[in-house]
Amino acid sequence: MTAGGGGSRKTHPPELRHDPLSGRWVLIAPDRARRPNDYRNGRPAWAAGPRASCPFCPGREAETPAEVDALRGQTSVPDSPGWRIRVVPNKYPALVPGPGPSPGRHEVVIDSPDHEREWADLPDDHLRDLLETFRRRLRVLENDPAVRYVQIFKNKGASAGASLRHPHTQILAVPEGPRQIRDEMENLERTAAAEGEGCPVCRLIEREAAGPRLIQLNPDFAALAPYASRFPYEIHVWPRRHAASFRETGEAELLILARMLKDLLGRLRAAAGDPDYHLLLRQGPSAGSGAESRAGRRGFIHWRLEILPILAAVAGFEWGTGCFINPVLPESAAAALRG
Repeated sequence: MTAGGGGSRKTHPPELRHDPLSGRWVLIAPDRARRPNDYRNGRPAWAAGPRASCPFCPGREAETPAEVDALRGQTSVPDSPGWRIRVVPNKYPALVPGPGPSPGRHEVVIDSPDHEREWADLPDDHLRDLLETFRRRLRVLENDPAVRYVQIFKNKGASAGASLRHPHTQILAVPEGPRQIRDEMENLERTAAAEGEGCPVCRLIEREAAGPRLIQLNPDFAALAPYASRFPYEIHVWPRRHAASFRETGEAELLILARMLKDLLGRLRAAAGDPDYHLLLRQGPSAGSGAESRAGRRGFIHWRLEILPILAAVAGFEWGTGCFINPVLPESAAAALRG
């Protein structure tokens, strides 16, 4: 087949792929004239913004609500400089605690005191401590009987929706389990009943760990380009040990995961031009959330981290059908990230 100016190029025809977890369909439609690394961030770098007016920088702690958690030096006091990681209620929350139709919590984790240092640039031990902070906040928030699900997410960059340059992560504790998670649990329950071979996710992870979509593997975690990736260079990080919630992650695993995440984000930066991205924690519902967490369903779901780069526009077809179009083969993306 001929591409562009007449040179021969092997192409891959458009292909509909089915996500075995969510049940959604994705159209993999590689542009025959482009290579995977042509899908790179072409936007100018986001200006750092003035440190002097940043409410997340040290010395401006009075501009945020009082902290609810922090890692800080022994001689420092709350809501003052001297912290390494700081957790505060969101000043403009989507949900608030207390009585009402939709009680919940909305928190901001200020990743580090550095105004510009992203996860790929953090020392291993600092990123480990950040992950441990997430685990600790999960344990606190999920003890609230009004909370049915806790979503941790990071929007890196202006096109991902971040309103402040200073790297930070958000935590939303919500009173209702997301429909996506309920659908996934129901789908996994049906698959397990039909196949009768134990946990479908465990089998999926080990099968993919031996295939062309593997990016990185160690005894505890697998980083994969999903078979039905919605976005170019989409990455999922899975625990190889069966666990429904991130709060089940062990102490030693946190450092291993931190090192893997730092390496993966560095590889993404090199392969795709430091794109903006969303980073999401997907996990089972809170353990006390009734029928949604009963042993049958919650027992099959695994927590995972999803890294969703913003390199191709989501347009009318996706919004109208729920079917994403991905212009980069997941296998090609995995090869580029491995390299």
